[in-house]
Order: sequence, then C-alpha cells, then structure tokens
Amino acid sequence: MENPTVVYKNVDKFCFDDANIILYVQQDNPEDHTVINHLFRVHKAILSLHSRAFGSMFLVPTPPVGCHSQQIHDGLLMCPMFDDLKDVTDLLQTFYYPCSSAIIIPPHVSDTPIRLRGLLHIARKYQVDRLYEHIVTSIKADWPQTLPRWDFMDAMDIERMIKPHTTIPWDPELEDQQKMLEPAAAIHIAHEFNIPEILPAAFYHLARIKISCDYDEVRQNLCPKSEHAARWGMLTWEDLACLLHGKEEMESIMHDFVGRTRCTSGCSCKWQESRLAMDYEHDSLKALRNIASIEACKMCWDCRRSLLTRAAAQREEIWSRLSEIFHLPVATP
Repeated sequence: MENPTVVYKNVDKFCFDDANIILYVQQDNPEDHTVINHLFRVHKAILSLHSRAFGSMFLVPTPPVGCHSQQIHDGLLMCPMFDDLKDVTDLLQTFYYPCSSAIIIPPHVSDTPIRLRGLLHIARKYQVDRLYEHIVTSIKADWPQTLPRWDFMDAMDIERMIKPHTTIPWDPELEDQQKMLEPAAAIHIAHEFNIPEILPAAFYHLARIKISCDYDEVRQNLCPKSEHAARWGMLTWEDLACLLHGKEEMESIMHDFVGRTRCTSGCSCKWQESRLAMDYEHDSLKALRNIASIEACKMCWDCRRSLLTRAAAQREEIWSRLSEIFHLPVATP
C-alpha cells in the first residue's frame, strides 16, 4: 500500500510570523485518504513559560540539521503532539488568549466536568500547573465542602427553579444546564484526576435523584417534573455500590432518629412521625432542616427546642460522615 499524501494545514490563530517551532497534530482524512498535519507555529519561550514539560524538553540540545530524528518544515523544527486536536487548540488558547472561553469557567454549570476533561488531561500531561490548578479549583468550588455552603447552594438552586430570570444572575445560553449540578460526571472526573473533596457532596446529591431521571431525557423535557438528573451511564459498578451503601445507611440513620423522637416533658404534645418519614427518604438534610416548620404549632416549647437541637446535631453528623456513609475510597496522594 502506498504511503498517503501528507497535507500541511496551518491553524490560523496560531500561525505567528516570528515562530521558532511548529507543534503539529496529525489526523487521517478518510474522504481523500490523505493525512493532515495541523500546524501550530508558536514560540518556545511562550510554551516554556507555561509548561514545565516543554521547558524541560527545550533544554535538550537540538539534533543537527539533516538528522533522521528531525522533521523540518519551512525551516522550523516540527514537534508532534499525540493529543486530540481540540485539546491542543484549547491549551494553546490559554497561553496566547487568556481571556478566551477556553479558560473562563462559569460557576455552577453541569457540563463543566465534561467540557474541561480534555483540557485538564493535557494540562496535567504537559505540567501546565497553573491551568491545572485553576480548573481543579473551579470544579471544587461547584461542590460544597461545608454544610452551610451546601445549604446556600441548595437554596440557590430552588430559587433558580422558581424564578430563574429575576432573582439570580443567569446565562440564557446555559439555561438548561444551570438548574442543578449533574453528579455522575463530577464523580467520574474526581476519580480520574484525584479530586476527592467533591465526592461527598456529589454522592449525596446523586442519592437524591431517582433512577428514572436520566440527564439527557430531562434536558429534552422527557422527564419534565424533575430538576435533578444524572448521567447514570458514567457511573462504574463501584460507584453504584457506594451509592447503595449510602442510601441504606442514610435510611438507617433517619429511621433511628425518627424512632427516638418522643415527647420529653410528659406533656400532651403529639409529634407526627409520619410527616418526617415521608420527607427524609430522598433528602435527609433537607428534612432535618425543615423540622422547625413541621407541626411546630402542636408542640410545647421544651419538646420543640429539644427536637431542633437534635435535628441540628444530626445534620452536622451526617455531613461530617458522608465519606464513611457512602464508603468512598480514601484519597491517594
């Protein structure tokens, strides 16, 4: 079989006249059976400034011209990039155009883990430390690590569902994504890039979602009554086992809490256990937070104060034990 014809194609945004190196990504073109080399005519100094890997590579002496290990085009040394074309483009965009959409990460957008996975991978590969840390920090910020932060973001989501255009800043182009974070993609990227800090909140949110609510179906309004959905296909068997452990443990904790909820003063208060039992099945933290409004008028002050104190303590305990409750893996260095 004859060798395919190689076509050289400049990437317009990265075709600098004073470039001193060419990065290229090779792609097969099945239409005419050619090979396209997408050329990025860039600068060693810019690459070294952002990437420790490139900086180290350029310290190695360049082989003499004509050496078989060299590939020269238009008088410039060519360096192959064995990465996805989009990922290389996004990476260089952060180097040369730092205000571009590649590095601007809107908060609280459900597609962030999927959109940035390739960029995160290539940033880690080429040791672009600041970019990597920026993306990881943005992902962490979307998933609360404290109970007050969880309550705030949960309330914000409820507010967005009710009045999306009037109460909270909103990007109309992202309207179908900003209703609630999607946990399965977050869990997947947390495992891949060792971001264990987001796992407790992500698994707790996942436990609130019905298995029938698939993310794509919700976005297509095939499940219109739900604002919470998950990309269930992205979860591993280990993830599903953690989810089942967590749901079972959470139910046991709340069942025990309800069972210990009794009148403590010998008065005539009647605590309606069934009301709490109806609410805690999918969201224990919310059920415990809302106890103050449940049948409060039928309780004496001592019973109500005791119940509120116990509920607050139970919420704190649940939040602090989420990793244990869901049997989450221990973080690796």
